[in-house]
Amino acid sequence: MYKDGKRNGIGKVIWPDGRFYEGDFKDDKREGKGLYKWPTGAYYDGMFKDGKRNGSGKYVDANGRIQNGRWKDDKFIS
Repeated sequence: MYKDGKRNGIGKVIWPDGRFYEGDFKDDKREGKGLYKWPTGAYYDGMFKDGKRNGSGKYVDANGRIQNGRWKDDKFIS
């Protein structure tokens, strides 16, 4: 998963607070398809660019509400 000391390729990261990301990395950033989960149980499954939610994806909050569509710079747009 590492190339030149940076995450590249497919991998998984688990943080001490319970967050985790599993998916594609490029130059140490989330890039491509992946799943990011928060300790609350909320999760985002979709596309990332420059470490942010960008492109198509689905966000499910801790109460089960769903936002499915397009994202830009971590914001739901449609």
